[in-house]
Amino acid sequence: MRAARTAVVIVAVAFAGCGAKAPPQRPHAPGVTPQSRPGEATPAPTHAGEPVTRAEIAVIRGWSEAVRRGDVEAATRYFAVPATIENGPKVVMRAREQLRLFNRTLPCGAKLTGWERGPHRFVVATFRLTDRRGGRCDAAPGTPAAVAFLIRHRHIEQWLRVNVSSAPNGDSRVA
Repeated sequence: MRAARTAVVIVAVAFAGCGAKAPPQRPHAPGVTPQSRPGEATPAPTHAGEPVTRAEIAVIRGWSEAVRRGDVEAATRYFAVPATIENGPKVVMRAREQLRLFNRTLPCGAKLTGWERGPHRFVVATFRLTDRRGGRCDAAPGTPAAVAFLIRHRHIEQWLRVNVSSAPNGDSRVA
């Protein structure tokens, strides 16, 4: 029963995402991080202004390219276990199979276009949505999307959808 509930939540999380007309995104305004909500006390941002590393970019680019070409196994290997996914409700995925289902059910592919360091070691990456093998993208190609990633030891520990308006302009590069 628990496995069935988990599968339903994962599918709902995945379908809430990529090209939804009104994606369930939390505002990413000054003082609001992917770990806090408006009105909550926010710890002082740490690591903001530090350059995004080549390794972090490689993980994000590798994951997005794997999703775009429909390689669910490769996309899944970019995630740590457990990993937190927020593409609507926040879900902690504690099994590789849950992460595999999440990657399999993403409707769109994505081309990495920019990145910047956010607070608390997050990397906020922008993408242009694309069609993908095995998916049915419900957004027009080129639609912007943004995700805040927390990457440790070359694996994605947190994948949090953010508003595109607060994401980098697409011209960010490794310093």
